[in-house]
Amino acid sequence: MGHVENSSGGGGGNHHRGVTIYDVAVAAGVSHQTIANVIKHPGRVAPATRAVVERHIAELGFRPNRTAQNLSKRQSRLIAFRVQARSSLADGGILDSFLQSLAEAAEAIDHHIVLFHSPPGVDEARKAAELYRANIADAFVVAETFPGDDRVAAFVDAGLHFVTFGRTDGTVEHSWVDTDNVAGSRLATAHLVELGHRTIGFVGWPNASWVGSDRVGGWRRELSDRGLPADGSLVALAANDRSEAVGPCDALLAAHPDITAVVAASDELGLAMQLAARRSNRRISVVGYDDSPVATIGDGLTTIRQPLPEIANRIMQIASRLIANAAAEPVHEQVRPQLIIRGSTAPPS
Repeated sequence: MGHVENSSGGGGGNHHRGVTIYDVAVAAGVSHQTIANVIKHPGRVAPATRAVVERHIAELGFRPNRTAQNLSKRQSRLIAFRVQARSSLADGGILDSFLQSLAEAAEAIDHHIVLFHSPPGVDEARKAAELYRANIADAFVVAETFPGDDRVAAFVDAGLHFVTFGRTDGTVEHSWVDTDNVAGSRLATAHLVELGHRTIGFVGWPNASWVGSDRVGGWRRELSDRGLPADGSLVALAANDRSEAVGPCDALLAAHPDITAVVAASDELGLAMQLAARRSNRRISVVGYDDSPVATIGDGLTTIRQPLPEIANRIMQIASRLIANAAAEPVHEQVRPQLIIRGSTAPPS
């Protein structure tokens, strides 16, 4: 509790110094601790004394300084998130939506998001520790986890409160929230099967990731459960770049003249498959993933929408609980995505 602005203070020669908690204490004839209790723990103060203090607070125009309160409790009310120009979120076109969702979810619980940059890998945890020591952030959101991600252990070793957007292998206990990517791919595949498709390919990423593994896994499980082919020959792997992915998509279609539909691990890969289909003069139904801005172009791409507002809300709720209680048990939550049907899917011709 420290300096505050006097609500009646003006500029120039009429400027008054800010009313402090000590001014209120003198006027009310009580200790400054009593003033603090009236503000933060009113139940501890006798009703008559509380009424006197509240009257002097109103008369003097005293407003508690939120920054000073936070410092006294060693809290900044800021939750930090590392951003980088090239990332799965950025390349997928959903980084802006995720940041907006995080900011809205944080504000709803009287917190705010602060962005920072650092080199990749464990340097993210080192930079986060610096921000925490400087009282710039109370907790952190770590995104785009992957197998063997050493950032998780580094955050734990640094004693930081954090939540990951993305599951991990469970070797280090911590809280995470993720899209149920297996369920999302199963939704996409089931949609195509229900339209009448029987040979359905998949386009995914070559590098190991939890997201990529879950998305191809959902496709495979849905087809297998329905007694339809799901072998490796129906899978093409490509970088998450439309121009680079067209070649592998061409090869998949050439190797399988019977393919009539494809599930893609991202909207970008889905658009690459559409390009390949046009080049081979074939009608291929395509379902993408992420519902990024490119999915709405033209007739639109049927896709799987990640529930980013719900994910952000859950991340913020967990982060705030971690800040309030460092011994809170780790939370693991998966949020079911939604199928968005547009013009890129139809029954086989």
